[in-house]
Amino acid sequence: MAPPGVQATTKWQLAGWQSAQGPLCNIYEGMLHIDRFSEQWVGYLAESWEVSNNAQDWKFKLHEGVPFYQNKQATDYVFTVDDVQFSYMVNNFPPWQASFPGAVGPFSTFDDEHFEKISDYEFVWKLNSPNLTWGYWSTDDRRGVASEDYYNDVGEDAYIADPIGTGPFTYVDFAINQGLTLERVEDHYRKTPEFHELQFFYVTEEATRTAMLYTKEADIVSIARSLHEQAISRGFQVQNSTVPAFYTFMFIGGMFSATRPDGYGNCPPGNEVKPDENRMCPPGRYEIDEESPLRVKDVREALNLAIDRDELNKSFFGNQGIVTTHWAFPPWWPHSKPEWTPYAYDPDRARELIVNAGYPNGFEIELHVTPPLTGLPEIGETAEVIAQYFEQVGIDVNLIPINTAQMTSKARNREHARGVHQTRFGPPTTGGLVNHFRNNVRWRQEWQMHDEIYDFVDRLEAVSDWDTLRAIEVEATEWARENHLIIPLFWVYGQVVVNPEVVLSYEGRHLHMGPSRHHEYTVPVYQ
Repeated sequence: MAPPGVQATTKWQLAGWQSAQGPLCNIYEGMLHIDRFSEQWVGYLAESWEVSNNAQDWKFKLHEGVPFYQNKQATDYVFTVDDVQFSYMVNNFPPWQASFPGAVGPFSTFDDEHFEKISDYEFVWKLNSPNLTWGYWSTDDRRGVASEDYYNDVGEDAYIADPIGTGPFTYVDFAINQGLTLERVEDHYRKTPEFHELQFFYVTEEATRTAMLYTKEADIVSIARSLHEQAISRGFQVQNSTVPAFYTFMFIGGMFSATRPDGYGNCPPGNEVKPDENRMCPPGRYEIDEESPLRVKDVREALNLAIDRDELNKSFFGNQGIVTTHWAFPPWWPHSKPEWTPYAYDPDRARELIVNAGYPNGFEIELHVTPPLTGLPEIGETAEVIAQYFEQVGIDVNLIPINTAQMTSKARNREHARGVHQTRFGPPTTGGLVNHFRNNVRWRQEWQMHDEIYDFVDRLEAVSDWDTLRAIEVEATEWARENHLIIPLFWVYGQVVVNPEVVLSYEGRHLHMGPSRHHEYTVPVYQ
């Protein structure tokens, strides 16, 4: 697979990067898990859970006697409530997670006030405000549980060097940009894998991954979909993720119309916020490019109309991509609206909008081209084709190779006012659209700042019933569509090519983590 953008042996080292969590989900588990077929929350380390009527108190009852595993065997370290509290601390707060407390900190800190410990296997998580989707933060999509006692006994460095978790595989070795090797737990409390060893090869080059497939050095391989037919002709098989893995889209930079403070919590010297005031930085921290054409609504619509999505879908995804309508709202959600149709391909109208917006001679933008991403190895090629579409309607495009860390830095420093950037996000789980809007005001992806986004986040974070939450999701999506907030492209199933001599089936919920999870269910060919 393509290397994760951030790599480590513990989840607290990943600074919240969901796409990097996948391989480690084989070592660590969450209290809850998102089912790979239904996408509903199911219990893993939690035996049961219930939510109060005001959606502020979450009561968990844990499985008793679940061990942490090391060297394929159970250790003397046993999972308890204390490990949940410890893991929440190291996974979300400084000094372990200096870049991520804004996502969960407004709801709960890691002190005893927020944890009512009933016994070693039962507790109530008391939140500061309602949160119907708090269970999501207890799943292994976002985090995993580590052992507090082991951490205290050996120290952080030793934990990182030889990590333990409750997952179905145990750690063997790891090297950045090379890979991760794991061995199965011989008698796992939940599911003992059928394969004895699980080895991830982190390979950037498409040609190398393809060669490893053909020479049978690897048995499950992520390669561009354009190469699948050739692989099939050689006797290999293509297998899909159990559900759409992610949606790919383009952020549009430069949109800052918020009158409130921005959402990034680390203020520069001289702009610190007092403890009793809003935890965000005050306005005026950045110089905003007021003349950026991307701030013009008609220009953003023109960018969308310039793209031939049908051609992209045929060329890169074999017509298997689901053309998305806007933002992160899955079209299969029951409260999706039939009138939310995809953008048409209309380059003439795009040119007209650009001229009417005051740019008869066009304008110049940056288009950031990322290296292959897990699950989407063709992302660089699609970005280059989209640049050609833009140029055909009079836009001068400057293609800029960039990695995730560089792009995050540009967004934080407001250096993207005339840039667009293609990426991919995993689909939101039930009620999870708030997390995608929260990206703009509390997390790292600060591409757009609008008072409306603040309002939607505030309202979504105060909801205690599902009907109201879904109504706000619809309202927020309609506003985002009307303002052409992003450039939506496709929902995409994750796909891998497998060696049918070794792998009978791999049924995983890829997300944008690639083919990295659920390998305890991967079925071998027995001979």
